[in-house]
Formats: sequence, structure tokens, C-alpha cells
Amino acid sequence: MGDGELIDRLRRREQSGLEELSRRYGPLMRYILSPILPDEQDREECLADVVLLVWERVDAYSPDRGAFSTWLTALTRNAAISRARKRRQDTEPLSPEPPGRRSRSCAGSCWRTCGGPCRPCPGGTRSCFTENTTICSLPLRSPPKWA
Repeated sequence: MGDGELIDRLRRREQSGLEELSRRYGPLMRYILSPILPDEQDREECLADVVLLVWERVDAYSPDRGAFSTWLTALTRNAAISRARKRRQDTEPLSPEPPGRRSRSCAGSCWRTCGGPCRPCPGGTRSCFTENTTICSLPLRSPPKWA
């Protein structure tokens, strides 16, 4: 069975099309997912998501725009990247205060918008920096430059 017949089966919503897709392209999809998603459970869930995407979007595939394997590779890679980004967002610790706001842990100190350490204001004032505006007389430090 060629790609044309596989696509026709998928478009007719035949179960045999899904089985052939998994048999023929499962190893390729797993190969694409492996470096992006190190967790095996994530890979398997993403693989199931990709098969469902193919099932739902097979009508969007056009042979004029490229080979089926190329379309499937792009779909798989994009799904894996999206899952990895979501996973990273779910596991990143939240910062206690956004930059430029007064930190509760350093009340009575200056908080610079670059997120640097707090430093007492001169003259014992209890002001802080907010949104690139100096309330006390300490100079506002520029954010670090990323190389």
C-alpha cells in the first residue's frame, strides 16, 4: 500500500488507515519525538495526539505541497515542541514578585527593575524603585545584557 492509498483510507475514516499509519510511520514519529520529549510517557501521549491530529486534519494534506512523510514530520515536530513548552511552563517556579515591584522580603529597601538584590535607600527612607522611576536617590541600574 502506498501513501496515496493510506491517505484515502484515512480520509474515508477507516480503522485500517490508522493501523497502517502507526505501523508504517510510528518509528519515524517516535524518532522525531525522542530528542524533544525525554519522558517516555510524554512521548506516547504526544504520539497519540499526533495520530488524532492526522485523523482530524488529513483533508488539509495536499500532495502538491510535499510528501506525506514531510507533512507528518512537521505535524509531529510541532506537536512535540508545543508539549515541551507547555511542560516547561507547568514546571517553572513562579517568581515571588515581578521585576520593578517592591519585594515583600525587603521592605524598607530599594528594589531595582533588573531584579537585582535589594539595597537600603540613603537617608533611611522606605521608598522603592517602580517601573524605571527612581523614588529615592539611588541610581537605577540597567538590566543585564544577554550575550
